[in-house]
Amino acid sequence: MGAGTANTFLFQAFPVLPGESYQLFASVSRGPGTIPSVLFSVNYYDAALNLLGIGLVMWVSARISLVTNNEWLEVYATTTPAPTNTTTALLLIQKPPMAQSSGFYIDDVAFLSAGGG
Repeated sequence: MGAGTANTFLFQAFPVLPGESYQLFASVSRGPGTIPSVLFSVNYYDAALNLLGIGLVMWVSARISLVTNNEWLEVYATTTPAPTNTTTALLLIQKPPMAQSSGFYIDDVAFLSAGGG
C-alpha cells in the first residue's frame, strides 16, 4: 500500500449471518521510513446496504516489522457478533496519509466465522 501522503486502502465485502462473530487474520510488514498506522475495520450492513453496526475497529502501528528483514507481524482480531438482519460485512484495511511514512505490505488475509455470539 502507498507510502507518504497517499490515502490507500483495500476492502472486501463478505456474506455473513446475524449473531455470528468473525475472526480476522493478516500478515503485515513495512518498508523503511516512519512507521505507518494502519486501520482494520469491519462494518455490518443489511440487504439494502444500510449500516447496522461496527464489528471491529483496530489500529496497528508501532509493532510493524521491516519487510527487508523478512519479518511479518501477525494480526488477529475477533469481531463483535453481527446484528439482527445483517447480510454483509465490509472489511476495510486503510493506511491514512502521513508524510514520510513507509510503504505498507499485507499478505495472507483471512476472514472466518468464529461461531455464534
